[in-house]
Amino acid sequence: MGKKRKGQRNKNLRSQHAKIDRQYEGENLTIKKVLIVILVIGVLFGLFYLLTIGILKKQSKINRTSNTPIQYSEILAGESFTQKKKEYLVFFYNSKDESVEENHTIISNYKDKKDSLTLYTVDMNEGLNKNYRSENEDNSEAKEASELKISKTTIIHIKDGKIVEYITEDLKGYLGVE
Repeated sequence: MGKKRKGQRNKNLRSQHAKIDRQYEGENLTIKKVLIVILVIGVLFGLFYLLTIGILKKQSKINRTSNTPIQYSEILAGESFTQKKKEYLVFFYNSKDESVEENHTIISNYKDKKDSLTLYTVDMNEGLNKNYRSENEDNSEAKEASELKISKTTIIHIKDGKIVEYITEDLKGYLGVE
């Protein structure tokens, strides 16, 4: 009987060892799976990071090459009386008007002339200029910007912060351009 017991004990020990080995191998497989998942996620994050950096570098190269010139001649109607120059002209126009191309030509031709006064432009279609628009009333006697009323394409000649001339007709003739 002693041999049977010993044999059974050995058998039990072997089965317990086998069970422990299977658990250990199962834990190893689980750890391997977790490590593989973490590695795959890390690789994906790395790829997205490199892709993002590549796109941003391309966009920054594009942005660097397109320098937009700063334009100082277009002002708001409220700034008409407060320019640094002692004497200048302010050209009021509506960019939605059918004569916008003609107005741009007049402005461009005048600016090309030598010894001409500085010409500032005001687009009356801009939202910030809406308080100065009028349907059919002009105020050629305005002493300050808040009193301005402009109903159509107009040139105002300003000297020392005061209106010298208020022109609504024959703009080309006044500016001496074709």
